[in-house]
Amino acid sequence: MPRKYNQRVYGRMRRFSNGDVDYHKDNDGICYMVRDNTYIQFGEGSQVICSVLMTNPGSYGFIKHPLWSTFESGGDFKELGDTFTYWGFPDPTMINLIKSLEIAFGDVNNLNGKVKIFNTSNAVCPKGDKAELYHQNIKAIIEKQNESSIGFLEDENVYSDKILRIFEESPFVILGFLREKFSSQVDEIMRKSSINTYKDKIVISLENNWPSHPINWIRKKHLGEAATIRIKQILNRNS
Repeated sequence: MPRKYNQRVYGRMRRFSNGDVDYHKDNDGICYMVRDNTYIQFGEGSQVICSVLMTNPGSYGFIKHPLWSTFESGGDFKELGDTFTYWGFPDPTMINLIKSLEIAFGDVNNLNGKVKIFNTSNAVCPKGDKAELYHQNIKAIIEKQNESSIGFLEDENVYSDKILRIFEESPFVILGFLREKFSSQVDEIMRKSSINTYKDKIVISLENNWPSHPINWIRKKHLGEAATIRIKQILNRNS
């Protein structure tokens, strides 16, 4: 059966060595990883369609690559190295984003370029309720190794005033977060997004005064509809 949403989602994964022959792993035997440089590619274009700020990468991986399972389980230390750049197909969160964009733009074929993804934490975590725990575990690993790679975990594009550049360069910016996760960082993002210069570019679908995460946009249809309506408003204003 052909895949309805076959856009490629690109990214870079990084794992963390605990010595000469192995990597730090969680209780399931999977390497602690971070993912950055994430974007959904539509067509062949290089322009930014929009940017999305969310909580953290979930269980998404590069399962189409024959060496992905080896990488995530800590294998081939010397051959694969610490970073893995590739692509995969959209997970449920990405599909929900694509559906809203498809409706707002009239047809997915009208999209040509990149949807850039940023997170309050780049910690790869299969369960949202453990996102902060994974973040702290990875942060402790990085700090113990005295590495300069904290930026892999806490993207400076989110954890500094560089976030204003995201607002500046993107035609619109979608904000959606897991409730009560990384709350202080979400508060800071919301504060900066409310600056008069940028607030007309912001897409938020509120649920109980919280910017709902796109994972909920299908299960709670009204949230996805609100996001789509807002995107349409911005597109009509800019046309």
